[in-house]
Amino acid sequence: MAGGGPSRLWPATAALAGPLLPVYDKPLIYYPLSALLLAGIRRVLVVAAPRDAPYFQQLLGGGEQWGMSLSYAIAALDGVAQALVVGAEFTGRRPVALALGDRICYGRGWPARLKKAAEMKTGARILACRVDPVQRRQAPGDAAAPATRPGEEPADLAPGCADAGLYFYDSTVAERARALPPSARNRPDLAGLNRTYLSEGKLRVEVLSRAVKCLRITGPDSLLAAARSVKTAQQRQAARIGCPEESAWRMNFIGDEQLLELAAAAGQTPYARYLQQLPARRDREQGRS
Repeated sequence: MAGGGPSRLWPATAALAGPLLPVYDKPLIYYPLSALLLAGIRRVLVVAAPRDAPYFQQLLGGGEQWGMSLSYAIAALDGVAQALVVGAEFTGRRPVALALGDRICYGRGWPARLKKAAEMKTGARILACRVDPVQRRQAPGDAAAPATRPGEEPADLAPGCADAGLYFYDSTVAERARALPPSARNRPDLAGLNRTYLSEGKLRVEVLSRAVKCLRITGPDSLLAAARSVKTAQQRQAARIGCPEESAWRMNFIGDEQLLELAAAAGQTPYARYLQQLPARRDREQGRS
C-alpha cells in the first residue's frame, strides 16, 4: 500500500501525510486498508516517507488487531510504481495488490468484486468506477475486457471511468517496474507499467457497477466532499464505510470477542457503539433468514 498523499492538500499535509488526515470519522488510510481486508489480503506492506512512517506505525501498529500482518518500508517514492520495486523483497514471487492511499470506494457489490480481482494469478487487473464528466479520467477500453491501447493516466479505462486506486498484478510486476524507463515526468509511473502488460494482451479492466462510488482525494474541496459523502452514505445505510474492524470481522479474521475488545478500546464514542452492536445485528439478520 502506497502511503503517500496528495501534495495539493498543503498546508494541511505540512506535518502529516495525506492518508492520515480524517475523512469524516476515520483516517483516509482506513478506507483502502479496509478494501484490502475485504479482498482477503492479510499481509500488507505500507510504503511511507521517512517523516511519515512513525505516524503510520503509531496509527496502524502491526495489524494484529485486525487479524493481519502489517510491515513498513521507509522510502521517498519517485512515482507510485516505485513502491512495487521497494516492496519486491516483501512480495517475493507472488501476485501483488497495490492500493493507493488517496481513494475511497464503497457500495453494493464492492466486496465481491474485490475478492474476484484478488483471485487473479496472471496478468494485470485494474478496477474502474464510473464517474461524472467533471471527475472523468478518460481512457479507452471495454468493461471486463482487455484494454485496447494505453492512456496517459495510470489506468487504461473505459470511457467515463476512473481507476479505483486498486491494481492487481502477477508475480512479474517487480521485474517490470525495475525495467521501466523514466516517463515524461522523469519518473517511473503506473501508465508505463500497465503498458508492459497491455503490449502482451494481459491488461484487463473491470468496470464496477454504478452502485459502487469511488472518491479520489486531490485537494481541500474533494476532501470535504468525501467527508460529506461518507457521512451521508453511513447515515442512509446505518453502517460504517472503510471500517477495518468490521471488515476483518466480516472476513472472519477476528471473532466477536476481539471485535468487542476493539470496541472497548475506542471508548465512549459513536465508532465504539457501532462496533459493539455488530454481533447482535448479525444475529438478528440470521434469525430473519
